[in-house]
Amino acid sequence: MPNRQTLVSPWWNHLKLKSQSGGRLGAKYVPDGHFKEGGSPTKKQKTAAPRMAVGRLAERFRAADTSGVATQGNIFAGKEFHVVDGDKAHCKQDTEKLIVSYGGTAVQDVSPGRTFCVIANKTTVRVANLIKSKSYDVVYPSWVHGCVAAKEIFPWYPKDLMFVREQTQKLMASVFDKYGDSFTENISVNGLERLLNEMEHKKISRTTLVNLEERYFGESPLLGLSRTYTAYRYFDKYAEIGDPMALQKLSACMTLAEVEFVASGGLVVDKVAPDVTHFVVASSQLARLEDIKKLNHDQTEKFHLVSEKRVLKSAEQGMILEERSFALKTEAEKENSLSLLLATIFQRAT
Repeated sequence: MPNRQTLVSPWWNHLKLKSQSGGRLGAKYVPDGHFKEGGSPTKKQKTAAPRMAVGRLAERFRAADTSGVATQGNIFAGKEFHVVDGDKAHCKQDTEKLIVSYGGTAVQDVSPGRTFCVIANKTTVRVANLIKSKSYDVVYPSWVHGCVAAKEIFPWYPKDLMFVREQTQKLMASVFDKYGDSFTENISVNGLERLLNEMEHKKISRTTLVNLEERYFGESPLLGLSRTYTAYRYFDKYAEIGDPMALQKLSACMTLAEVEFVASGGLVVDKVAPDVTHFVVASSQLARLEDIKKLNHDQTEKFHLVSEKRVLKSAEQGMILEERSFALKTEAEKENSLSLLLATIFQRAT
């Protein structure tokens, strides 16, 4: 009878070869070309690790090399500037070199209590964050170059500043008005033109304008000569009355009269409306005078019918002259006036 130990064999003796060689490692196939002609396997090529891109600051934002900058003056001595960018004429590096050459210090970051101001020409993200902190005055680069050109440091004007701290704002308010005009210094023609261009344009009433002219330009009577009267003039310059599309050739005197009237503050209208106070006709063109008088007869509010000579004489004498001396009459009216005059003279003589 067989021994029990011979009947029970180890479990691994019952595994098949396919099962023993199975698994992830055992099922890997050898690709073609794994072995060279000599029969030895080729070495696996190593793939290079991807290179990490090294971040570099754009050229226009880099600090200037001021190691070789020669000293030309000391107008910025003891002052620290943080230059963010330059303007069209001077880049950031040129501005920093100018600051250093005139005794100043150019730094790449602000320091509380040390940085005199920030120099910037545009509101970039960096500048916006500095403005938001409300800790530094932001000045345009033109101020630096203006100081260098004059070889002296100028006080700040509103035009030089992009942003000011509260402390600086209070100081500026005691020296300049809200438009940037100095309380103590005379302004140049160019400076006045710049201020006027930067002002907000608001429409005001004629009454307000007249009050301003009387208050500030009272010695110039011609400035608002026609504005002091609520007068609307219609100049007879159209082939069809009230039709701006039918413009006719005017005499030189008529054209000059309209220019003088507008220059002195008068209002010229294109259509005959109830608010028209004067109807100006060229004294050399009276062919339509009868038609104009009929038009005036149909008006609820009558207008004065005068020649262009009244406008020119008023501007020449600096005062509004009476309409009676410049009233226009038809030939029939002239004959009637002459007859009345002769009758009056004859009556007095007898």
